[in-house]
Amino acid sequence: MTLSTAEIELAYRAILGRPPENAAVVAADQQRFTGLGGLRAHLLRSKAFETVYWTLRARDQDDSRPPLQDFAAERLVFLHIMKAAGTTLSRLIEKNFDKIEVAGSFRGNDFARTPGSLLMPYRFFHGHFTLHESQFIPGPKRVFTVLRAPRARILSLYRFHRALATTGQPDRHPLAHKALLPLKDYLADPAVRANRSFNNTQTYTLFDLSPEIIRQFAIRLTPLQDPLTVLPADVIVEVAKENLRRLHAFGVVEQFDDFLEMLFAANGLHLPTQYRPRNITQQLGKKSVKPDPGPAPEPPDAEVEALLAGLVNQDEALYAFAIQVYAERLAQFRAEGGAALRTPERVRQRLAQRRHAAE
Repeated sequence: MTLSTAEIELAYRAILGRPPENAAVVAADQQRFTGLGGLRAHLLRSKAFETVYWTLRARDQDDSRPPLQDFAAERLVFLHIMKAAGTTLSRLIEKNFDKIEVAGSFRGNDFARTPGSLLMPYRFFHGHFTLHESQFIPGPKRVFTVLRAPRARILSLYRFHRALATTGQPDRHPLAHKALLPLKDYLADPAVRANRSFNNTQTYTLFDLSPEIIRQFAIRLTPLQDPLTVLPADVIVEVAKENLRRLHAFGVVEQFDDFLEMLFAANGLHLPTQYRPRNITQQLGKKSVKPDPGPAPEPPDAEVEALLAGLVNQDEALYAFAIQVYAERLAQFRAEGGAALRTPERVRQRLAQRRHAAE
C-alpha cells in the first residue's frame, strides 16, 4: 500500500515539526516505505529528529537550576532494584533536594544517549538502572543500593505484577499479564525466567567491568563478547561482590531502618522521625478491576522452591556476602556513635509504622 502525500506530510509535521523538504523527498518515501510504521522508524532515527529532540529538551531546562557545566558537583545515585524498598527510600531522600534537582525518570541506556550538559542540573538520580549504566552520569558520584533476600524479592515481584494485571495496568511491565497464571506456571514461563527483572537481577545490577575489575580478575574478552554469557557464573558473582564492596553504601531490606540511619548520617541528609512505607503493591490492590487469582503460596512448596533456585543461584551467593559485609559496617557505625542517633522513642515509632520493610 502506497503512502499518500498527506500521510507523509502529517508524519513529518508530527515528528519533525515541519513538512518534507520537497516533492522529491515525498516521492522517495513513497517508494521506500509501504506503511507509516517504517516511515515513523526512519524519522525517529534521523539526525533531524535528534536535533529537534535535544533542542526541545534544552529549552525545558529551568533557569533556576544550578549551572549546566557544574561537572565537579557530587551526585547521589541510587540503583533501585525492583521490590527492595526502593520507592520508600527514594521518597525520603527526595525531600532533601529541590524538585528540579531530582532525576527519577531515566532508565537503562537513557544515560548513554543523553548529553552530559542535560544531566548536569540533577543532584539525585534514582531508577531501575545498573551500575554499568550509571557510569554515564557525569561527575563524582556516591552510588548506593539496597538488596533483598532473593526468593522473597521474586515472590514480591509476582504479587506486584499480579496487582498490575488485576488493576488494568499490565502495560507497566511487559510480563505483568503473566502473573494472572498460578505461581508455578509463572515461575516456569520461559519469558519470565529469561527476563532481567527476575533472573539474578541483583547480580546483574551490580555487574560492571571497570578497568580496575578487569585487571583484578584478569578478564580477557573480545569486543563482541557478552561477558554475562561468556564468563563463568562464579566469576560474575565475584565481580558483583567486589563492585558491591566498592559502593559508597549498601543496605539490606531486612535491616532497612538501620541502613537509613547509616546512609542519611553519611550524606548529611535529614531523616524524619516518622515516615510511612510506600507499599505500591498494596496501593494497586485497592484499585482492582479484575478478580484476584489468589495469594502466592506461603511458604512456597518444594516445586516452587526448585523453580526459584534457578532464578536466584547467583543472587543468593551475592546476598550472603552482602549480609556479612553489612553486619560489619553496621557494627562499626554503632561503635563510632551511630547508635546514639536511634533513641528508644524513634525505634518505637518506626516499628509501630513499619510492619513490612519492603514495598
